[in-house]
Amino acid sequence: MTTLKITFDARMSEHSGIGTYIKNLLREMSKDPKVELTVICKNQNNLDLENVKKIHYCETDIYTIKEQFELIKFFPKPEKNSYFWSPHINIPLFYGCENLIVTVHDLLFFEEDLFPQSLPKKLYRDLFFNRLSKKAKLIFTPSRFTKDQLKNRYPVTENKTIVTHLGVGREWKMDQAQNKRKEIIFIGNIKKNKNLSSLIKAFDQIKNKIPHQLIIIGASHNLRSKEDLSKFNIDPNRVRIEGRLSDQELIKKISEAELVVCPSLYEGFGLVPLETYATGTKILCSDIPVHKETMGEFAEFFESSSIESLAQKIIETLNKNTEFKKEKFFKRYDWTKTANQSLEAFKSI
Repeated sequence: MTTLKITFDARMSEHSGIGTYIKNLLREMSKDPKVELTVICKNQNNLDLENVKKIHYCETDIYTIKEQFELIKFFPKPEKNSYFWSPHINIPLFYGCENLIVTVHDLLFFEEDLFPQSLPKKLYRDLFFNRLSKKAKLIFTPSRFTKDQLKNRYPVTENKTIVTHLGVGREWKMDQAQNKRKEIIFIGNIKKNKNLSSLIKAFDQIKNKIPHQLIIIGASHNLRSKEDLSKFNIDPNRVRIEGRLSDQELIKKISEAELVVCPSLYEGFGLVPLETYATGTKILCSDIPVHKETMGEFAEFFESSSIESLAQKIIETLNKNTEFKKEKFFKRYDWTKTANQSLEAFKSI
């Protein structure tokens, strides 16, 4: 295979979720001597790269008109085996080269009940998706669920979309903690698709049956104090709200908890269940398609539409003796595998 010249837009590397994808994918690709990487960053960051030809800096925010003109100066020359890879849907709308690669993580933008948007935002969304569906030479999705959703809306994408499951970072791989805290953890924001309200209501139903605290991590921007919990009619002394933690703090917190609950109504993939399992902490997920796809034999599930089911399964999972199949799990979810599958897909172009 000849050298692949890839210009990669890494400006979202400090975001949660997509940032994890960017940092791990770039780290693994930079190890490949047959890949020549040029990286576009927003600022100096902690990308762990071994072999990069050039780093460009572009501080322009995503989804702005300005970014469309700022990015033009970094486009690769139109030549064979030279590609521009956008790891999110904010593709260069006016990019003339045919070798455009895009990663579509989810289609939450189209879920009106879970993610309401104004008419201008809908039009902007449609512009990006219409453009990428026709222009991209190759599209990556992290799950079959997202690939199918994309195909159903844009049939032209079916034969150029490749599923590459995400991986688990090496920092998450550890032995199970011996002394678990009486804590149940939720990680995320209070957007409707994360379904935090159902978890709080379910916890309220069973709080007198278990000694645990409910720890809400990452939602403090919209849920600032115990007083904010009053709308849920729950004892604030049983719930603790924490902001976004550092990676090390989060890993420690999850590894020492008894249970992590992922009650989402919609995800394109979901890294939290994977990372939780890697630490040896029990994981309870909603039975949405993508959770079933990625965590089928590794998690417990509840009916996503039923608070009673969630409450019951919390108690059952806490009392269950869980066997962790980590060897099989890590073979399936490995960032080196993700990168290799991605680079192998270039042969299909």
